[in-house]
Amino acid sequence: MEYREAEGFKIASDKAREDLKRALSRYAALATALLTLAGLDEEARRLRRKRPRLDDSAAPDALSTGT
Repeated sequence: MEYREAEGFKIASDKAREDLKRALSRYAALATALLTLAGLDEEARRLRRKRPRLDDSAAPDALSTGT
């Protein structure tokens, strides 16, 4: 079985790799929103700059509950 690396994890399929990237993007968006709500705007901006950008359909806003 061929493994590919994604975000430091070895993943067996392209779909699983994309799912992992999407989930990590959602968690980063949520962390950014929470930092902003807590008044830590500079930390939120720094996290936003570090976060890899996916296309808009792959990274819904932090409050979305859809999959």
